[in-house]
Amino acid sequence: MLYFFDKRLTTNNLGTPENNRLSGYDVVWIAKTYPVTNGISPADFYFKTYGISLADSLAQSDKLAEKYPKRLTWWQVLLIIIFGVVIFGGVIFLIEKFHQNKKPSYHRVNYHDKYL
Repeated sequence: MLYFFDKRLTTNNLGTPENNRLSGYDVVWIAKTYPVTNGISPADFYFKTYGISLADSLAQSDKLAEKYPKRLTWWQVLLIIIFGVVIFGGVIFLIEKFHQNKKPSYHRVNYHDKYL
């Protein structure tokens, strides 16, 4: 469902138009969520109610969606953070390992035994 908000309320000047009907995606979702065995099909309902085909409505919704920028979902952001931490941790581990191999090796001398 698309809720109306004025373009002046956004920083990118993209609002949404007033919406007085269900989109094709709304009807498809409702039919999947609340199935009826002997009821009217979503396509027939949409055509009888709004006078356009369900396929045309879906195409209009897809075209309208192209206008708006794509946003990352919370789980995509979480995966990016986890991936970054793993990569960063791996780089730090490799740097530490490299520096350990480059340090000069000092042997501990037991002065007591040396002078006996």
